[in-house]
Amino acid sequence: MARERAHKTVVYQPVKLDRTGLAAAAFGRFRKEFPTLFKESSAYQLLRAEEDLGDHISALQESLATGSPALFLDYVRHACIFFAFRHLPHQYFLDGLSVLREEIKQNLAGEIRDNAVKFLKKGIAAAQSIPSAPPSCIDDEDPLAAIASSYFEALAGADRKRAEKIIADAIASGVPVKDLYLHVFVPVLRETGRRWLIQELSVAEEHYITASVSAEITHLHDRFVADNRPASPGGKTVIVASAEGDLHEIGIRMIADFFEFDGWNTYYIGPNTPALSLLRAARDRKADVIALSCTMPSFLSKVHYLIRSLRADPGTAQTKIIVGGHPFAVDPGLWKQLGADACARDAADAVAAAHRLTGTLPRFMAARVRSSGPRVH
Repeated sequence: MARERAHKTVVYQPVKLDRTGLAAAAFGRFRKEFPTLFKESSAYQLLRAEEDLGDHISALQESLATGSPALFLDYVRHACIFFAFRHLPHQYFLDGLSVLREEIKQNLAGEIRDNAVKFLKKGIAAAQSIPSAPPSCIDDEDPLAAIASSYFEALAGADRKRAEKIIADAIASGVPVKDLYLHVFVPVLRETGRRWLIQELSVAEEHYITASVSAEITHLHDRFVADNRPASPGGKTVIVASAEGDLHEIGIRMIADFFEFDGWNTYYIGPNTPALSLLRAARDRKADVIALSCTMPSFLSKVHYLIRSLRADPGTAQTKIIVGGHPFAVDPGLWKQLGADACARDAADAVAAAHRLTGTLPRFMAARVRSSGPRVH
């Protein structure tokens, strides 16, 4: 269930560390203190090691902005798996965090330094054990697990026709479109990411599966809209977008589709939306709700700026804002820090939260209240 704002909390404070300078200094210390790690490294491997330290710094600064280690520890867990399945020495990651901690002790000051050292200490502790492969993202207990598994295997085998037939057969058997979105496409996309993380899929294969799922979603959306009534002219309006720089599209596309399925006047802007453009759209469309997606912690500062801009403008100050995405699942209180009105775990949750925030009934719920006829999926 979506979480909604009830009281004030700690405000998100963007932090900008000197990634380039700190990474270079930490790498110099790294090579000096652990020379055997780099004894036979190529020029590319040396450059990659310095970039790895830069990635650690970027992840650390997002946690510092929230005052909580949650985002950094999530990064550490994934990085451990990332390095392990690329056959890098586990000590490489641990020693990298250690030299970064020492460099931060010398180059930062005050609360930022204290928190950074504390978070790095927690990260080093969390990284002590060598990780195993994370479990499958397709839950055998889910009623549609068999469909999801078959669909994933078809796409992983580059058999798009078979994948399309699996979905067509599911529709013919009465599986609702919304259930296919939540219980087939979402776990398949997550499983795709997991398989890439553990090197069972290449980037090309990951892109192929993602593009195939996106095409299937477009097909189902068009079919659903053609078979159902359009949104009423007097209905509520929602804008669906992600912040500037965030190029991930399928998640927010699903959210937009769910709002449209529910009868909302849906203005889907899509990914990578500059703050000024979204602000203007919200004013022009007199939006009742804005749904913002954030897929990675590196985009949180842009989401924070978006929300502050919306709150500061008289034309959008009262517009309800719902956020969602991986960082909010990792740090449950983060949405409050950013100043949103609610946080949703998926597309259905976002629509339910929007109805609670605006005091309206879902389209199909309202239809069932008025009529005892069959429910349209």
